[in-house]
Amino acid sequence: MRWAGLENVQLVDYHALRERDIERLADLVEKHLDGTLLRELCGLEAT
Repeated sequence: MRWAGLENVQLVDYHALRERDIERLADLVEKHLDGTLLRELCGLEAT
């Protein structure tokens, strides 16, 4: 990308970003959704 004027290249760890965002999503789901109801709706637990 130097041909386009980029001087400093910063490497991005996409695996780490993905893992961080998956953990963030899991934390939000756990915090804001009723886990028992969610499992029942998904057919993972007897009603």
